[in-house]
Amino acid sequence: MSAADPEPVLTHPDKRLWPGITKADLAAYWQTMAPVALPGIVAHPLAVLRCPNGINGPRFFQKHAHAALPAAVRSGTLLGQPYLAIDDARGLRAMAQIAAIELHAWQATEHDPEHPDRLVLDLDPGDGLPFFKVTEAAHLVRDHLTRYGLTSFCRTTGGDGLHVVAPLSGGAGWDSVREFAHETATTLTQSYPALFVATPRREARRDHIFLD
Repeated sequence: MSAADPEPVLTHPDKRLWPGITKADLAAYWQTMAPVALPGIVAHPLAVLRCPNGINGPRFFQKHAHAALPAAVRSGTLLGQPYLAIDDARGLRAMAQIAAIELHAWQATEHDPEHPDRLVLDLDPGDGLPFFKVTEAAHLVRDHLTRYGLTSFCRTTGGDGLHVVAPLSGGAGWDSVREFAHETATTLTQSYPALFVATPRREARRDHIFLD
């Protein structure tokens, strides 16, 4: 797209996606948050969760292109997988237009899909765990990563958990990064068994955090 390309059209701006929140509200949110959000989204392959009639209606994941997508949404294939992509704030507005309420980005770019550019550790709490315990766990993960020279930050997941994200130089491949992530989860689970658990089973996670 060029700088002269028009803003994507926002049809049915009053359609409610969440209770009290419309498609126009989502587009306005992305416009405000674009400077913060785009660095982690632009040039990263995306799969999106769409809720055309809001969160109480049917929902589906999409990573394939079709003719009805706005021009600000690109498509491609990498490593045998289809994906969508955007380049700028117009792409975020286009995502609001198609009622894409979640944008799930690869942890690598289109230009170098074989080398992750960030490590994401998911803290998934079980029932009965107060949120301050989740933040305590995030600090433990951060401190562990710091010992390996990784500077991390925290972000919310949209649910009850947190993500601890560490940008990477792009020098390591997927196997190495997965192995390091697995070793991190194992070490922290063994060091803090009262807080972390190694299984995603719901009954095992009660009062604990599954570190993925």
